[in-house]
Amino acid sequence: TYVRGMAELLPPGVTGLMLTGMLAALASTVDTHLNWGASYWTNDIYKRYICQAWLKTEPSGRSLVWVARAASVLTLVIAMAVMSQLTSINQAWQINLLFGAGLGVVLVLRWLWWRMNAWAEIAAMVVASAVAPLLIVYLGDDQQPLRLLLAATASTVAALVAIWIKGPEDRERLTAFYRRVRPVGFWGPIAAGLGAGEDLGPRRLARALGATVLCSATLFAALVGIGSWLVGSPPPVWLPSAPVWIGGLLVIALALCPLWYRLGFGVNGEQ
Repeated sequence: TYVRGMAELLPPGVTGLMLTGMLAALASTVDTHLNWGASYWTNDIYKRYICQAWLKTEPSGRSLVWVARAASVLTLVIAMAVMSQLTSINQAWQINLLFGAGLGVVLVLRWLWWRMNAWAEIAAMVVASAVAPLLIVYLGDDQQPLRLLLAATASTVAALVAIWIKGPEDRERLTAFYRRVRPVGFWGPIAAGLGAGEDLGPRRLARALGATVLCSATLFAALVGIGSWLVGSPPPVWLPSAPVWIGGLLVIALALCPLWYRLGFGVNGEQ
């Protein structure tokens, strides 16, 4: 594991610094998710739907602060209750991935498709929260790939149903978003409404995906190459020479850099 590697490979002083960094990372992660959760409850649910849409009122700043405080406490209590039932870090990761799989497709589509709306995200969240515990109970950890597939499918179907029922956001809001962000993907009707000519979103999306794949290969090659050099890991059995293995990985990482940079950040007519 990562901690075991720290204990076995790092000298005492560096081990202490690394441990301090890990504790700081833990604290920042907890703070981030508490503030993130409070923001969802306060701005997206209480302010927008309960006050503005349902009660037809504008909440005061004082009430928003108190809702945020209550949401932070509630989130912390729920997290501690869930944590007390976990048996391992691996189980926590699997549960986290399961909830994330239910929202992943929707969170990506919000940037790529002009018809995505807030109700679709809410539907995906509700379905993911309902389906994930059932999958954990009825499917074992050895069936994690199937659990991820079912969670993603159920949440995506719920989001598509919400899109079909509620329709997209109003054109004024979509137009303002497109003008500010110029998102990649499928925004043809919005681009046409702005008189932007041919929508280059799909082509730019393909370039972005290509850059992502090449950049991922760069990171993988660099991490494995540098890590093998630092800790003295043996090369694979099909290439018994460690210098050739490490050098080849580093050369591949460096060679791919200009390719993904050109695809992702190149200045041309499609960007």
